[in-house]
Amino acid sequence: MNNKLLALSLLALSLPISLAQASQVQIDLSSQVNADLSTYSGGFNYPAGGTSLTIGAATFGLASYPGGSHLGAVQTLGQDNLPTSFVFGGLNITGVQTIYSLVNSAFGANGATTGQFIFTGTGGTFTFSLTEGVNIRDHFNDGFINTATSLYGSAYYGSSNEDRLDAQQFNVSGIGTLTQVEFDYIGDGVWGKGEPFLAALTTDTVSAVPEPSTWAMMLLGFLGLGFLHSRHRNRPALSAG
Repeated sequence: MNNKLLALSLLALSLPISLAQASQVQIDLSSQVNADLSTYSGGFNYPAGGTSLTIGAATFGLASYPGGSHLGAVQTLGQDNLPTSFVFGGLNITGVQTIYSLVNSAFGANGATTGQFIFTGTGGTFTFSLTEGVNIRDHFNDGFINTATSLYGSAYYGSSNEDRLDAQQFNVSGIGTLTQVEFDYIGDGVWGKGEPFLAALTTDTVSAVPEPSTWAMMLLGFLGLGFLHSRHRNRPALSAG
């Protein structure tokens, strides 16, 4: 009986952790917000900054333009020597599996690759392009690019759904601990081909937790160890006859 309890205890302590607990961590963009989206075409339709938006499985915290409640964004500009690259560092987000973004463009030309993300973590670097008509399009339904074939999802605003915020999904399984996100303009600086802006970023993270059955086996194991210890402590000493 004692040997069986000991074996059970050892088994419980050696069982693998096999369930995962998912959560989302939003990345703060506020330090580099440089655009007030309420001033864009139809921008008064957009929700206020500082609110949340859910598209599919992703929940985004919308950035605010400094000094007010308008929806803000990090706008890349490929002309006039204005910003073309933004880095969000010191993140230290563990267990990242998927990253979601809210990215649209000012203007756009079909097929033009106008931006990119570079996600860096302890497990490596992942680079994804933003191409007009594929995973990015103009924010306003007008004379530029109004369709994109590989969006994760969209939220629409205005009486005719003329404004939108589009979500992208990036698989970064294996990146480990996310340490930095870089958001770049990589077009040729030609007006009208598309200038991406970023309104929000969020991550899906996974942390391992034991299965309920594992907890039960571990409890039995510890109880068994306690029982063995008690039996050993209380065993009467043998005396010479």
